[in-house]
Amino acid sequence: MKRIFTLLTLLLYSFRSLLFSGPPGIRILMFHKVGPKDPKIGYEPTNIPPERFEEQIALLSKAYNVISLHDAIALLKSGIDVTLKRPNVVITFNDGFLDNLTHALPILEKYNLPATLFITTQCCDQSITHPRYNNHDQAQHLTWDQVRELSQHPLITLGSHTLTHPFLSQTDQEQSYEEIIHSKAIIEEAIGRKIDFFCYPSGNYSERELTTLSGSNYIGAVTVKPGSNSIATPRLELRRTEVTEKDTPLELKKKLTGCYDWLYKILDIKRENGFKKARKQHAKKEKAASKQAEKMAKEEAKMARSA
Repeated sequence: MKRIFTLLTLLLYSFRSLLFSGPPGIRILMFHKVGPKDPKIGYEPTNIPPERFEEQIALLSKAYNVISLHDAIALLKSGIDVTLKRPNVVITFNDGFLDNLTHALPILEKYNLPATLFITTQCCDQSITHPRYNNHDQAQHLTWDQVRELSQHPLITLGSHTLTHPFLSQTDQEQSYEEIIHSKAIIEEAIGRKIDFFCYPSGNYSERELTTLSGSNYIGAVTVKPGSNSIATPRLELRRTEVTEKDTPLELKKKLTGCYDWLYKILDIKRENGFKKARKQHAKKEKAASKQAEKMAKEEAKMARSA
């Protein structure tokens, strides 16, 4: 099965000029961790060894026009230059892992490529960690001092990834608002600079979150929906292409061409269906809790009257 899949993507890549001949969009790449493999954790597809990360970055530097997220937004507003021979690409990192500073940044500096880091504020407080690393005994996330250091770096843009990294659509109205708006304020106060971008944890959001963001001062938000971004792409639902440790330069070229988009669209539909199911279950529990609270209030009022 793996061999068939590899042959299929190679076939798509071979005929890319015919199959993907539309106007070039902007590809926003999604990275997470960059560091040595940890035997205590086991296989981590999103943890990219530094040697592989440098292969990927070297390819981007040589064959693509790597721009900042601010520049990408400007291009999406004004119109993408279809005459460019080198497609536009943006580099982003989720979760504010410490190795983004210790391992990824030196490689980005070597090739002089900009990137955006999305941080979760309570991870920077060191009060929580990403759920995947709850049992890990070493610090996983950037501290606030390190965040302030990165905020001064000319290649780095910082964005918000909420307060606690929840499934936003499964939170109540107040928490959802706080996760989006208060996280922005906390980061801005910490670094003394404006935060323009937001990243939905696990790509989970609903119309409620879009409404909150549209009424805020964010100018863009990134999802995990696959594909490239065009002038028609909503600025609060920017698409991204995930990069893993398995992505050799050839595999990354395939992803950047769109050879994997069909697969990730199927996975995205499956994920969205799971989120919808979870939202319904959450709403059902909230309704039941509300009814129970109402019932108890009536019983207490009845007892007070009879006392």
